[in-house]
Amino acid sequence: MKFPAKCFVFIFISSVLFAKVITVDNRPGAQFQSLSQAISATEDGDTVLVMGSEKVYDNINITKSSVFVIGPGYFLDENGGYQANSNPAKVGQVTFSTNATGSVVQGLYITKGVSMAGTRCILERNYLSGSTAGGGGLRVENNQDSCIIRQNFINTTSSFTTLFGGTNTVFIYNNYIMASTMKIEADAGEIYNNVIENNVNIENITYNNNIQISGSFTAPNVIPYNNIGHSTQYGTTNGNQSNVNMATVFASDSMSTDDQYRLNPAGPAVGAGFGGVDCGMYDDTFGYKYIPSGIPAIPSIYDFSADEALENVTIKVRSNL
Repeated sequence: MKFPAKCFVFIFISSVLFAKVITVDNRPGAQFQSLSQAISATEDGDTVLVMGSEKVYDNINITKSSVFVIGPGYFLDENGGYQANSNPAKVGQVTFSTNATGSVVQGLYITKGVSMAGTRCILERNYLSGSTAGGGGLRVENNQDSCIIRQNFINTTSSFTTLFGGTNTVFIYNNYIMASTMKIEADAGEIYNNVIENNVNIENITYNNNIQISGSFTAPNVIPYNNIGHSTQYGTTNGNQSNVNMATVFASDSMSTDDQYRLNPAGPAVGAGFGGVDCGMYDDTFGYKYIPSGIPAIPSIYDFSADEALENVTIKVRSNL
């Protein structure tokens, strides 16, 4: 079978779940070269698949409901065997508008921060970088209801903030979070099973099973349960552990940027969470364990080879489910 000269590295079955699928590559070969133009062309329920590239895509503003924007993941050169193309899909700023109810962004490398204003929006399996000067960070706007932030690798010198006003409910699960400050003021919500570096300042939220590598912990109206601190952040009541040597917590043979936070099977975080679950981002009790490289839950081509005439082509596909 003869394949096109450029094969889009996503295989996606959408006939049942989504209205239509739009492909984006900032090189010729896909339906759109501009990601922002592709987002503008969506209707409620559409899916946008973004090709990995050496170039950075533009900013995106999602204004429709139940739109899925899916990239190939990140750290693909470190965690081999996931994608044949090891380039991530780098984008500028990501904005969920107030009309983006139920929309999802997954598998992107975000360089200029995220603003979440839509109800029930989901930010999952992304890499978030950036600085204050460059517009980095993550901000959940006022009156945001049931925002979900899970399975991300957040590494920014800017802040991770929720704005307190009206009804604001956030759920933060199974992330690595390094930000200048993590300030979460909410009416309700949960922060479970994260690995956190730097200062934490939270209010009115359930906080369990986290591992804090560095920084302080300030939490009026919060009783933390079964967390692990490098210092005395949590005390030693309610299942919390203090002054834990982090070298004993994580697996010493893990080499990649995100895989290094897998737990030492004989370490103090195993089974130490609330109800006997593990602490940290790789726990799978609720079905949302951290996925290395943020690989999206769709099939991908992880190996591609062809002769010069493209008459003999071999592809290898993995399900990633």
